[in-house]
Amino acid sequence: MTLTLAAGGAGGIAIDLLVILACAGVTAIALSRLRVAEIPGYLIAGILFGPHGLGLVADTGRIEEITSIATVLLMFSIGMHLDLSAMRRGAVAIITIGAVSTVLSAAVVTGLGLAMTLPLAGALAVGMALSMSSTAVVLRLFQARRELFEAHGRTSVGILLIQDLLVVGMLAALPVLATMQGGEGEGGEPIDLGAAAAQALIAVGAVGLLVVVGRLLLPRVMRFVAAGGNQELMLVVAAAAALGAAVLTGAAGLSPELGAFIAGFLLSSTPFRHHISGQITPLRDLFMAVFFTVVGMRVDPQTVLSSWWVVLAAIVVIPTIKAVIIAATAWAAGAASTVAVRTGLALGQGGEFSLLVLTVAASLGLISPDTEGVVIAAVVATLVITPWSIEHGAAIARRFGRIPPSPWFSVPTIADHPALLDADGEGTKRPTRVIIAGFGPVGRSCAAKLESIGVGYTVVELNARTVWREAELGVPILYGDVTNPEVLENAGIEHAQIVVFTMPDGDAVFRGVRLVRSLRPEIHITVRASLMQVAQFAKELGADEAFVEESAVAEALAASLEARLTAPDAE
Repeated sequence: MTLTLAAGGAGGIAIDLLVILACAGVTAIALSRLRVAEIPGYLIAGILFGPHGLGLVADTGRIEEITSIATVLLMFSIGMHLDLSAMRRGAVAIITIGAVSTVLSAAVVTGLGLAMTLPLAGALAVGMALSMSSTAVVLRLFQARRELFEAHGRTSVGILLIQDLLVVGMLAALPVLATMQGGEGEGGEPIDLGAAAAQALIAVGAVGLLVVVGRLLLPRVMRFVAAGGNQELMLVVAAAAALGAAVLTGAAGLSPELGAFIAGFLLSSTPFRHHISGQITPLRDLFMAVFFTVVGMRVDPQTVLSSWWVVLAAIVVIPTIKAVIIAATAWAAGAASTVAVRTGLALGQGGEFSLLVLTVAASLGLISPDTEGVVIAAVVATLVITPWSIEHGAAIARRFGRIPPSPWFSVPTIADHPALLDADGEGTKRPTRVIIAGFGPVGRSCAAKLESIGVGYTVVELNARTVWREAELGVPILYGDVTNPEVLENAGIEHAQIVVFTMPDGDAVFRGVRLVRSLRPEIHITVRASLMQVAQFAKELGADEAFVEESAVAEALAASLEARLTAPDAE
């Protein structure tokens, strides 16, 4: 790395990265004042300051390897967030809505591409790209508005999950489309169908091998690492799994991003996903800023301006097509009309997978750089208007409130009613009202008392053996560090009423109290403290009450002595 920086001099990779991160940060901060999300902000920064804009970064070739790692980490992180248990409520309806609406959206957009004289393979690539919605933007907006567990929020998350699964097939199909485009290979040579079939079999075999081996080995390896108690080593092993899967699929003729996505998806079914996701989130966010900014740098404003009417039409046409198709499909699958409309409005934009599919398609020659730039600009435009469509979704949906359920449902099966969800998004009879941090003797005592009075709770614990053992016994417990915000979100911090810190580690308690208070200023925080000084500092950081071990022992001893000395037979 030192040699690389030295060889690059003042115009080396360090300077390029500095400019990219600075421009991305400044632009995102400025646009946040206009309520524009971070991802479109990064893309706009790339357009403004890239080779086709102000030229602060004249050549992105030096950081292509970094952007490749960025896409691998991004896909790995998205795959790790795909928890199939979130679909168990109304799984059939959600699968139907997600699959049918995505295929229909891709077909309609493909037709528009053909009408605009794109070749069939290029039109298919554009159609597949624009059928995707933005998981990152939509989830962040729903979390900020506390709508994630409402009917339209749960339905949107389910559709996004199906889309993310379908992109696996899309990424696998792009090289095949490139090989068969025009019936000729590179240099105009006829395609060897036997070789193409062999390559397809190799690709399918590589994916199958990755899934089987990963399913068998990854959980065992992560369990072994977690048992050692080294949290940093878990991140190292997880990142190695992502890069190894990317290398395998790349060697098989598929995109490396596909392998990383599969690796993340395999880890999403393990108890360690919350903790690993929390560890990798800062790194992912950093690389995500680089990736989206570099994608924006590929857009030539002159090309966009020359096709301004296409971009302008896309702002209206693409969200409208997707919103109508998703809303109609959701209504037909049993959603109430208001839920269907709000879901369609929330998912009308393009997304991060749209950009990835476009990037891969352009690298394979399926679409021209000009087409790629125009479509990316259209995706950016749809992302920019997403906060508005979600904010006004309820008001717009009320206008459709009189529409009855679809004829084959007497009552809507997906409607606005309170959902009781546990930390993993599964349906449960009791919502999480208390989060217990630590499951030693004190945590177990708290859990037993809550169980006896019928109050729902979730335990957060870092001892892997304890998590496995208690989870098998039915205890609502997840593996993770309670000082990580993503772990707390998965534990149900958004709807909890009390957080109890039972760990003996004072430093962890301090960091946890500070984090919980920043996430939920109104929540009640109770702390177990070993010393009076620890209790006092915890209260200064935001704890509402603290129970000191030495005080509790002193009171118990005093009570015991008093009882024995005042008893009738004390003599």
